[in-house]
Amino acid sequence: MLKKMFAGLAVAGLLAAPALAHHVGDISAAGTMKASHAWTPQTSAMAHAVEVYLTITNEGEETDRLVAASTDFTQDAVFQAPVLGEDGTLKVREVAAVELAPGQQITFQPGGLVIVLNDVKQALMAGDEFHLDLTFEKAGFLEVEVVVEQPREPGAADS
Repeated sequence: MLKKMFAGLAVAGLLAAPALAHHVGDISAAGTMKASHAWTPQTSAMAHAVEVYLTITNEGEETDRLVAASTDFTQDAVFQAPVLGEDGTLKVREVAAVELAPGQQITFQPGGLVIVLNDVKQALMAGDEFHLDLTFEKAGFLEVEVVVEQPREPGAADS
């Protein structure tokens, strides 16, 4: 209940200051890897896949790789990135892992690198939260809290 209240306060703050991030969010850490600002848009009951966005920072002195993601209500998760095809068109390609160099920060965001959860077994409503499990080669397992947000209006600027 307390988490939902804080999520509501975060949403109210966003309405007052749209230039800020979507929500304050939790910061999770495993070893030198930190994840923050994890969110996904609300889905319909018929959605088969959903994209998750977050920021991951490698605060260590060694390169590490994000090699897997999972939840308890989806079949699998994949990493997808936009690439320019040989014909000059923008395409989406699955990537096996996401490498983070020492000190590097990567933001998974709409139109960019994303985590796609496939075969979603439940509708996700604004205000809901769920756990996303991330696995890194060196840092190991990291549980991240993902906040479900209202869908954005077409053409809305990213915060």
